[in-house]
Amino acid sequence: MAEQPVTVSADLTGRVVAAATADVRPQVNGVIQTRLFAEGQMVRAGQPLYQIDPSLFKAARDQAAAQLENTQAMQASTQARATASRPSPTCRR
Repeated sequence: MAEQPVTVSADLTGRVVAAATADVRPQVNGVIQTRLFAEGQMVRAGQPLYQIDPSLFKAARDQAAAQLENTQAMQASTQARATASRPSPTCRR
């Protein structure tokens, strides 16, 4: 027997599990144009994560603006008719 260096090694199988995981999902509906983070990257609270196609939101805004203008026009017309139908102060019944 002679003394000599020996390398000790062992192959162990195992599984790595993340300490914390999170599902990242958009909080609004729409078509995602760009994902602004990389898979596995740390993200901060408030950080933009997606760029969503604004056309649906612009269409909804334009529709709401048109409805507002229509309602304002109806209100002005109704006000004018109400004023016109009031008897004048000089008129006796």
